[in-house]
Amino acid sequence: MDTLVALGAGASYGYSVYALFAMTAAQTAGDMDHVMELMHEFYFESAAMILTLITVGKMLEAHSKGKTTDALKSLMKLAPKTATLLRDGKEQEVSIDQVRRGDQFVVRPGENIPVDGVILEGTTAVNESALTGESMAVEKSLGEVPEGAALGDQTNKVFSGSFVTYGRASYQVTGIGMNTEVGKIAGLLKNTSEKRTPLQINLDDFGKKLSILILIFCGILFAISVFRGEKISSAFMFAVALAVAAIPEALSSIVTIVLSFGT
Repeated sequence: MDTLVALGAGASYGYSVYALFAMTAAQTAGDMDHVMELMHEFYFESAAMILTLITVGKMLEAHSKGKTTDALKSLMKLAPKTATLLRDGKEQEVSIDQVRRGDQFVVRPGENIPVDGVILEGTTAVNESALTGESMAVEKSLGEVPEGAALGDQTNKVFSGSFVTYGRASYQVTGIGMNTEVGKIAGLLKNTSEKRTPLQINLDDFGKKLSILILIFCGILFAISVFRGEKISSAFMFAVALAVAAIPEALSSIVTIVLSFGT
């Protein structure tokens, strides 16, 4: 598709430059009739409009993808950067980078849980709305949980980014960083935003074939126009007009702009 964009914009601009120099030469020669004729052969605004529509469409597309990235960053910010570990019976606050699987840690009421873990001792209540959407706090205590239970039903496990509302317990680390439930969700979001669907792949293949077909039609239209006695300049612009009209991005950009203003 970029071939048609470059051809349409480049040809319009190139021909307009040629018309500008031709008009200057005609004015120098005193041929005012030819000057007036060439004044209608400028297409600078067409070249600019093609590139403007394409650029605005790409900008809005990038903005839409940026929203997914912002949501991803917000999700990862739920987990605190430090954790309170239990070492030799004493509490020690360390950077999250120093936490290892199997370490024991505690979380005070009013704090977010830094890593995934399983309860070793005590009872607490945790708000897991960031993960499950359930605003009610879930009580957590040591006990057996049925295999395959949903996140909100796993009452012996705590998850990174959850908020401790009351109670105090000790936990053992089971997941860190991207191995936590929050990290896995963030990874899925990233893969979803970057992965190309089969439909997109098929459309790209179709676009390549369509571009070649349009270029062939442009050549045929130019030859037919010259054969029918049209001026070279007119035949050339007919062919360029066909290439510009066949740019799918131009239509999609217009639709994207309209929808963006509408929402």
